[in-house]
Amino acid sequence: MAFTTGFEYDLFISYAHVDDSEKMPTGRGWVSEFVARLQSALHSRLGGPDSLKIYFDHNSLGANHRLPELLDAAAKSAVFVALASPAYAMRDWTRKELSTFASSADDLKRLFAVEFLPLQDGDEYPEPLSMHKRAKFWETDEPHSSTPIPLMPDGSGPYRNRIHDLAQQIRTQLVALNARKEIGALAEAIVDDTARRNKGVVFLAQTTDDLEEDRLQVQRYLEQFGYLVIPRADYPQGGEQFVAAVQDDLRDASLYVHLLGPRGGRRPPDLPLGYARAQFDAARQARVPTMLWRRPDLDLSTVADADHLAILNDADVIASGLESFKADVRRRLEIPRTEPRPLPPPQTLVFINADESDYEVAKMVRDEFAARDMTAVIPMYQRNAAEFHEDLKEHLTDSDVLVFLYGRAPEAWVRQQLKFFSKLRPGAKARVVAVLVGPPEGKPDDLGVSFKGLTRVPAFEDWKVTPILELIDGLQQ
Repeated sequence: MAFTTGFEYDLFISYAHVDDSEKMPTGRGWVSEFVARLQSALHSRLGGPDSLKIYFDHNSLGANHRLPELLDAAAKSAVFVALASPAYAMRDWTRKELSTFASSADDLKRLFAVEFLPLQDGDEYPEPLSMHKRAKFWETDEPHSSTPIPLMPDGSGPYRNRIHDLAQQIRTQLVALNARKEIGALAEAIVDDTARRNKGVVFLAQTTDDLEEDRLQVQRYLEQFGYLVIPRADYPQGGEQFVAAVQDDLRDASLYVHLLGPRGGRRPPDLPLGYARAQFDAARQARVPTMLWRRPDLDLSTVADADHLAILNDADVIASGLESFKADVRRRLEIPRTEPRPLPPPQTLVFINADESDYEVAKMVRDEFAARDMTAVIPMYQRNAAEFHEDLKEHLTDSDVLVFLYGRAPEAWVRQQLKFFSKLRPGAKARVVAVLVGPPEGKPDDLGVSFKGLTRVPAFEDWKVTPILELIDGLQQ
């Protein structure tokens, strides 16, 4: 008896038999090994081997003589797992299995797709697989080879992570099928989707194959904290359709996140700048707040692609460990968004002076001012020492508002900056000068530097923006 009430089988495994021909060290083919490991992972999550019934046909169909039996089993299965590949897309019986399940299923969340190997450019999967999210079970050995090869079954690494991710998703779907009525399920899905949208929508950009595992880590992390991560399905790979789909999703996004490696990725003929650049440009055009990431040990001098190098050098790129970046993304999403205050005079120029250790906070504060039509500037650390000093002096004297950020920066840095500004005060235009003091706590109450008009503004609760808004209001009084 199947685990899922009302179905003859819990899982139907749809695959092209040629993809199971190469033997693994266990003696089984790749697909057979995959099914065995998935079954084991599901047993652990569902309470034992007696609680799961899988339809997995080991026999070659030959002249389609067993096709009616297969189609009947597909229609009576709770979940359909397609092992997508070029061979899968070409076979008539796999297309019929997929079509039969799709036509009988009330919810395509019951369809799961695993990509054994990618299609060649220009080829397409049959509907509804073409627009369905596919879990990648292949990789390339860049920079030595760009040829895709299936992930080898092992007890660790990307293969193991993806098997268990898939098992958890299938388990959730099987339990939901048992627990819900149709109206209840629809209501539950709407409530969950609405709650995630209200908390925050993150556009997690499509990336190169070498960063796919990192991207999955970021996705799992954000979903764990209740955020909606888009896109929910793979985009069409044609240039015009790809850009249109990206632009459509960006309309809902509250933050754009992009993981960058040494390569810019594929550039099809109808998208000459490539998929990475197309997403990046679309986010900038849509004015979606942006966070980009690269590893700190990436040697930019080895990047030959000028367009990709320009993105790697963008001011919004964070060079850090992935765990640190994930935490930064979450902090960015958790900054409270308050109702806009009345706009100050449009000529107001704000300079946010921050040490490089507080660069991410400086960008957040800058965005709050910019959202209220105020020109906000932060330091440019990429310049040489002489250019940096000249730029700092210019903005300290010409800005209407000066905000000195005191977060991770050492106390000595804040003292030095305030002393430097005090020498420039006779010729400075600033109407408001404030030290914005945020986490970590434990900072001294007195920095030992004071002058008329200097204000200390506490913001210890995770850089809440309320003090910044009060500062904006003060400009109009």
